[in-house]
Amino acid sequence: MPQLKDLILNIFEDAIQKAVFSNPTENDAEFKKITISRIPKFYQITKFTEKQVFHENIDIDNISELCIELF
Repeated sequence: MPQLKDLILNIFEDAIQKAVFSNPTENDAEFKKITISRIPKFYQITKFTEKQVFHENIDIDNISELCIELF
């Protein structure tokens, strides 16, 4: 797991604009797709279920920790 954490931290150091996580490995996963989009002062996370969409705004400094929690 330390390798994954380091990889995620390196990815977000470059201030990526958008990331999409789809095709979950587990069929019963709560979210079918998660997108992370950079807005000028924060990242917006959009989580898709079968029938609903949830939005969450995350401070730029906290995005790496949240992505680590998702995995």
